[in-house]
Amino acid sequence: MKRILFPSLFALLSAVTFLSCSKEPETIAVEGIKLDPATLYLMEGDEGKLTPAVSPATASDKRLKWSSSDETIASVDDWGMVTAVHEGTATITATTNSGGKTASSTVIVQSMRNRTITYTTTDGKKLSSSWNAIGGNTYEDGVGTLTFYKDLDEIADEAFLNCTTLSSVILPASVKRIGKGAFSGCRKLAHVNFPDGLLSLGDKAFEGTAITEAVLPSGCLDIGDGVFSSCWQLKTAALPSEIVEIPADFFNGCHSLTGVIIPERVIKIGERAFAECRSLEALHLPSGLTEILAGTFFNCGLACVSVPSGVISIGDEAFSWCYYLEEISLPDGLVSLGEEAFSYCSAMTSIHLPESLQTIGRGCFHHSTSLSAVTVPDGIESVKEVFTECAGLVEVILPDSMTDIECAFMGCESLIGITVPKGVTVIGTDAFGECLSLEKVVLHEGIKTLAD
Repeated sequence: MKRILFPSLFALLSAVTFLSCSKEPETIAVEGIKLDPATLYLMEGDEGKLTPAVSPATASDKRLKWSSSDETIASVDDWGMVTAVHEGTATITATTNSGGKTASSTVIVQSMRNRTITYTTTDGKKLSSSWNAIGGNTYEDGVGTLTFYKDLDEIADEAFLNCTTLSSVILPASVKRIGKGAFSGCRKLAHVNFPDGLLSLGDKAFEGTAITEAVLPSGCLDIGDGVFSSCWQLKTAALPSEIVEIPADFFNGCHSLTGVIIPERVIKIGERAFAECRSLEALHLPSGLTEILAGTFFNCGLACVSVPSGVISIGDEAFSWCYYLEEISLPDGLVSLGEEAFSYCSAMTSIHLPESLQTIGRGCFHHSTSLSAVTVPDGIESVKEVFTECAGLVEVILPDSMTDIECAFMGCESLIGITVPKGVTVIGTDAFGECLSLEKVVLHEGIKTLAD
C-alpha cells in the first residue's frame, strides 16, 4: 500500500503546481488618458512639461506615443517635455500603446519681440518693456504714479533706482519678484501695494523710500538684506507668519518705526536688523532665538527687553546706544556678552548677570552712566575695560575666578570701595583711574604688580 500511495500523491501535487504556474496574469486594459495642463503657454526657446494621467492607475501597459501637430512651432520628446520653437499654436497629443486612447494639449508659443508690458505715468508718458518683466534702469526720473496694465511677473534689479519723483506704485496681482534695489532711492515713494502672490524681495528693494506701512503677504519668504533700510517714515510693518529669519539691516534706519510683530517661528535676526529704530519702544522676541547678533538693536528706543531663554550669546554693540533701555532680563543659559553690547545705555540702573556667563567683551557697559551696582558671576576671568566711564557705579562684586582688571573701572566717579579677588596678581594700567570717590580698595598678599 505505501509503495502505491506516495507516488500517486506526488503526481497529484505536481499536476496542481504545473497548472498554477502556467496560469496567465490578468491584463488590465487602459480606459482613458488626460494631459495636464490643457493649455501650455511658452516663450520662444522655453520648455514646459505635460503630465499624463492614464486610467485606471493599475493599467498593465502605460506606454505612450507623443506627437506634435506642427514641430516648427512646438516639439515634444518621449517623456512629454515640450520645446517652444516659433511663435504660433500647436497641438501635442499623447496616444496609449494599449487601446490607442488619446489626449491633447494646446501649446501657445509667444514671441519675445511681441511680448511687452505697458505702463503710464502721471506726467502722461506711456512706456513699455519687453518680456514679462520691467528691466533694470527702465526709467530714471520724471515719474509720478506707475500703473501697470499687463501681466507682470517681475520688477528687475534697480528698475527704478533713484527715481526721485515717483510717489506711488500700483502693482498687479501677478507680480512675484521685486529685484535688488528696484525702488532704492525713490525718496518720495510713499505708497506701494504688496500683491498676495509676491514671493521674493531683493536686497535694498525699497531702501530710502518714504513708505509708511509695509504688509508682506504670507508667501513672501525669499527676502534680502536691507529691504526697508533707511525708510525713515515707515511706522508699521507686518511680516509673513511663516518667516524664520529676519535678514540683516532689514529695518536699519527706520527712525519712525513704532510697531512690528516678529513671528514666533523666527529663529534668527540678522545683524543691525533694527539698528537706529529710535521710535521702537517695545518688541517681543520669539522663543526660538539662540543668539542676538552684532548691532541688532543699536541705537533703538527700546525701554524694556526680555531676552528669550534659548539665547546663549549677545553680539558686539547689540544694544549699544539704547538711551532709554531701563530694564533687560538675561536668561540663565547666556554664555557670552560681546564688546560694547550695552555701551551708552544711560538709563539702565541695574542688570543681573547669570551664573552661566563665561565672557564679557571689552567696553560691554562703557558709559552706562546710571548703572549703580553689578555682581560679576563666578567663572569670569577678565573685565578689561568693561565698566569704563560708568559714572553712577557705586558697588561691584568680583568673583575669585577674576585674573585681570586692567582699565576695568576707569572713570567710575561714584565707586566708593572694592575688594580685589585672590586670583588677581596684576592690577593693570588705569584699573581705577579717575575713580574720584574711591575710598577703599582691599588687596591680598598675592598681588605682584600694581601699575599706574
